[in-house]
Amino acid sequence: MEVEDGQEGILFKPQKGVDATQAWFWTPAWQAGEREASLDIAESRVEIFETDEDFLAALDE
Repeated sequence: MEVEDGQEGILFKPQKGVDATQAWFWTPAWQAGEREASLDIAESRVEIFETDEDFLAALDE
């Protein structure tokens, strides 16, 4: 909600909660994946690749 203090008082302007082009990010399934990814990062269950070639080689394994 946007709030403006004007001469006639305070004006409350309702705002759309989520931009329609970004709504997918807030779906329950996507948020569950975000939580899972955050936990994987926190638990060091990630791989870091120095080069694109290293990354692509890991995909081929």
